[in-house]
Amino acid sequence: MNREEIEAMFGLSELKQTRFYQEAKEEGERKAKLDAVPGLIALGLTREQIAQVLNLSLAEISQIIQQQNINMKDK
Repeated sequence: MNREEIEAMFGLSELKQTRFYQEAKEEGERKAKLDAVPGLIALGLTREQIAQVLNLSLAEISQIIQQQNINMKDK
């Protein structure tokens, strides 16, 4: 069975239309972005570059850095 057949069998296309599914998906995507911040800092990106790449605000990036106590060496 391919993915479309399995989705049809379990009615997943209707599930994906629910607000619960959409909110859960958005939250998962946001968490993935937040989890990427330390690695991007380790690569030497600035706060501004990270915000641009992840499509997050500079305030959000600064908050993550502060919460995780990441040393950015004046970036």
